[in-house]
Amino acid sequence: MPSSDTLLDSDTDRKDEDIASDGEDITSDVEGSVDNDHSYATDNDGAFSDADCDGDGDITMGDSRVCDILLDSVADAEEEDVGPDDGDDAGPEDGDKQLAESNCGLSGTELGIVPPRSTRTADDRQLPPNVAGCLWVGEDWSCPYDAAFMAFWSLYKYSPTHWRNDWKQSVPEWNRPLGNNFDHLLILANTPIDVRNHTEWFSRYRDRFRDQLFSTDPSSFPRRGPVPAYISRILEVMFDRKAGPYLEQHLACGGCGVSSRADCDICFLATSHGTDGKTPVWLHAVWAEFVRRSKTDPARFAMTCSHCRGLNKVQALEMPDVPWIWFERNESSPVWPSQTLKFDSPSKQLSYTLQAVIYSGEKHFTLRFREPSGVWWKHDGQLASGVPQRDSIQSEADLLMNGLRFAYLLIYRRDGY
Repeated sequence: MPSSDTLLDSDTDRKDEDIASDGEDITSDVEGSVDNDHSYATDNDGAFSDADCDGDGDITMGDSRVCDILLDSVADAEEEDVGPDDGDDAGPEDGDKQLAESNCGLSGTELGIVPPRSTRTADDRQLPPNVAGCLWVGEDWSCPYDAAFMAFWSLYKYSPTHWRNDWKQSVPEWNRPLGNNFDHLLILANTPIDVRNHTEWFSRYRDRFRDQLFSTDPSSFPRRGPVPAYISRILEVMFDRKAGPYLEQHLACGGCGVSSRADCDICFLATSHGTDGKTPVWLHAVWAEFVRRSKTDPARFAMTCSHCRGLNKVQALEMPDVPWIWFERNESSPVWPSQTLKFDSPSKQLSYTLQAVIYSGEKHFTLRFREPSGVWWKHDGQLASGVPQRDSIQSEADLLMNGLRFAYLLIYRRDGY
């Protein structure tokens, strides 16, 4: 297996080549940093250490200057003021194999499975309990796919019908098959099948998802063997944009008046490089400062007009109305997760709520996800036969660590449906 350092370097190089940094000269007087007497939250056993990354090259820095400047400005303002399976492909019992092999990707209704009758709508019907999940496959290193699949499953399960439909339509070649599989899993949860059979369906649909990723990009998503995969790349594919979520600046040249557009990538606002020892700060404070600056300062690569080389001015700032966004962190980042992020403009007010956190460390990925009541659950395909376990999260600060693994990917779902 490649060393963690090699994988980290390769992923950092990949991101640095692809992501254009903006906001090089950002400074501000934002408040909102975390109190210095806060300590990193640990798992129930109190364990905390500098864990190695998952060995999949997942930790990326982007352009560290943006994050460092934002973090400095916020800090300055505060000062002034069960075990693995045997590796076999999981699938339904023998009597169901033909159905599964021919119909995976169809919805539960199309599979001929009828859910119990109810007088309530799908949105307010009692959701099934978390009785099953993806089971880890050690010989093929399934943990990146386990975590990604379960993260999107949790978003889908706890979202209303309008959100599900928007999500399916946003990137249909990926989200429609997954959504149909999720519909089937919801129906199975309301039918009298045992946990093992339910878990096998989760693992089978994960493998279908993994097969599609492999066919799209075999080098990033190897199908067989103990080979690492880029979990951040999975999110890029699902978002249908290599640099992930962004804000959109509408620009006009102060000289010739020519209009143009610039995308300000937001995925790396929570990452840092060389910022050990800095005052911890909440993500919503970093986010608010980035939005404020982006409303007035053109992106670094779009400061001048391509026609007359005059200076561009920001006319408007918009945020694409997407169903979900995410942010990457690295282990040394002082940026702590915030529960809610908002974007206000004259024409649109958007709000995003933290719904899932993917953790990295000790060559493994795990997941926490949130249900509507505010209760958090943990999933680790290596434990409890892949069944999610109820967690005891009391605040956002408790989300920083999951045992020896650090919060790496923060996934937010759009509100207002």
